[in-house]
Amino acid sequence: GIDSSDFEHLSQSLSAAYAVVRSVNFEFNKFASAGLAQDAIRLLNKTDTSKFSTGQQKAVNALWVLFSLWDLYLHENRPDVLDQAMQRAAEIGSDLLIAHCQRLVNLSAGYSAFSRHSLETAELTFRRFNQAPMAIYCKNNALLNDMHSAGRTTDAFRDLIDEATEVCPNIFSMVRLLNNAGVGAMLDSRFEEALELFDRSKTFNALPIHRFGLEVNSLLCRFIMGDRLHEEELERIVLRVERANLDKRYAYHQSIVLLNILHLQKPLNAFILLPNEAG
Repeated sequence: GIDSSDFEHLSQSLSAAYAVVRSVNFEFNKFASAGLAQDAIRLLNKTDTSKFSTGQQKAVNALWVLFSLWDLYLHENRPDVLDQAMQRAAEIGSDLLIAHCQRLVNLSAGYSAFSRHSLETAELTFRRFNQAPMAIYCKNNALLNDMHSAGRTTDAFRDLIDEATEVCPNIFSMVRLLNNAGVGAMLDSRFEEALELFDRSKTFNALPIHRFGLEVNSLLCRFIMGDRLHEEELERIVLRVERANLDKRYAYHQSIVLLNILHLQKPLNAFILLPNEAG
């Protein structure tokens, strides 16, 4: 066990644990780290830091913030956790920790002007610290915020894709960037461009649920362009979704995929476009 009264033992053990948590693939294995993160949070919550120095107390608080943000990323919609993390990060005085709090604000505040401002602020901080993948993550969600809250569409995703391709070509979210760029192009009636983006995404690894979303988005685009879709094509996707044994935490994404397939089976005058976006 970890002796929480021994700062060196505590900090080294939890730093190693956090390295393990963050070494998992962001999408493919992220839920496997949930138990370790929650165990670390429970240990930190019961740690008496009164005998620690000011610097040691800041280090313990920083670990609590990092583990809590990871837990928030996994479970979403926990504003109380984000508020506590933001407060502790501000008390520590770390711009980078504050930026990590701001980048997840849309998980509790939804799409709003406040979320966009927080994401833009976090992006600037990450760029100041030369953390391009995190800056791109924030920019992606800020652009999604525009599409949801203001009804604006944009081709700025393409600039983001160009940046990601140049500075971090192995970024974990490339598939989602391409998907969101395709959705933006579709909403702007740039259908050929949207299809090109959806097709380009096939060269990258993706979770099954994201792959299904991309496939259905491509079908939506083809349908709008006048292509004749075959019922067998839709049935095959439904069967694959059913057999994929998707994690229950992706139930919302799965329902959107299946709802869009249902719409594609209806006559054109009953068709509703609900493209699959990825934050």
